[in-house]
Amino acid sequence: MAGVNSHGINRVPLFLEYVENGSVKINAEAEKVESFGSIERWDGNYGPGIINATKCTHRAVELAKTHGMGLVALRNTNHWMRGGVQDVEPMQPGDTIYYPGERSAPAREENLKNGMPVSDSVWEKIMVLSKS
Repeated sequence: MAGVNSHGINRVPLFLEYVENGSVKINAEAEKVESFGSIERWDGNYGPGIINATKCTHRAVELAKTHGMGLVALRNTNHWMRGGVQDVEPMQPGDTIYYPGERSAPAREENLKNGMPVSDSVWEKIMVLSKS
């Protein structure tokens, strides 16, 4: 659970409740609704948020490799659980994520919300992300 108490094992009972009452469609898959070059809109079809978010993050990385930037908007999904996991996993050294609200290019680590890979260790990446 990467040491994040508010978004770890304590979320499992609520997630299971959502599956039981139909709020989360466990077998639903996110699908692309529209594409505008480097920008896409996706519908999560009320599937598990962490799966949908991870899929769309991977897609944004693919778009960035093709177009120089990638942006994917995702709707109709559940809680993403621990934010940041989706950002770190598909990235390679040298990649950067820019977020709305940033006032300058993320030339320094403290300008990033998350998403700057620093080593082969996912834990080290997450530790850097949690500083900002």
